[in-house]
Amino acid sequence: WAVYKNKLYFVGNDGSYGDEVYSYDGSSFTRVSDIYSGSNSSSPKHFTVYNDKLYFFGYNSDYGNELFVYDGSTVSLVKDLADGSTGGINNYAGMIIYKDKLYFQGYASSTGYELYSYDGTNTALVKDITSGTSGSNPQNFIVSGDKLFFVALYKLFYYDGSDVTEASGTSGLNPLFLTAFNDTIYFEGYNSTYNWELFGYDASKGARIIKDIYPGSSG
Repeated sequence: WAVYKNKLYFVGNDGSYGDEVYSYDGSSFTRVSDIYSGSNSSSPKHFTVYNDKLYFFGYNSDYGNELFVYDGSTVSLVKDLADGSTGGINNYAGMIIYKDKLYFQGYASSTGYELYSYDGTNTALVKDITSGTSGSNPQNFIVSGDKLFFVALYKLFYYDGSDVTEASGTSGLNPLFLTAFNDTIYFEGYNSTYNWELFGYDASKGARIIKDIYPGSSG
């Protein structure tokens, strides 16, 4: 869901066109797109308003999963990041605005899934965190203070606009559901001592368990 130019945008299905972008102005419902033509579904996800346009991930058989944009009148492909029908986006990983750019998990055959940015004109690889073709699969993006936090390789990382850094003490915690509160990143994390519990991270204290809610290794 997103509010854009005084309308509500969401994913709808009228039985004829599959899952596509719809709008609601308070009285009328309108289908905005048919990205995957006919009864097929483009399955739009992660609506984000950026630079007075509505961005989202969508799918069709020509491009796979890619980044699309709607300017209030026309839906268009931003870039075929991975040429042809190979998807250039992990549409489940989300996207976020940070320092006037969009960030998301993008794909190239040379890097695998890594952190990408889009500034309204150009799409760029931010960091090949796992060098080579394996990919680090960054996801669960959240902004706290002046940093962009995300999960990759079962660890917490942050990006400060110039470099990507692994957050100390988070290796193997497999952080989930990141939330920023009082300068601390809270998340559900795992280790063999506590199982799944509430953990936190900040720059001064590093990663630590906040509370062993279910005492012992049962989690």
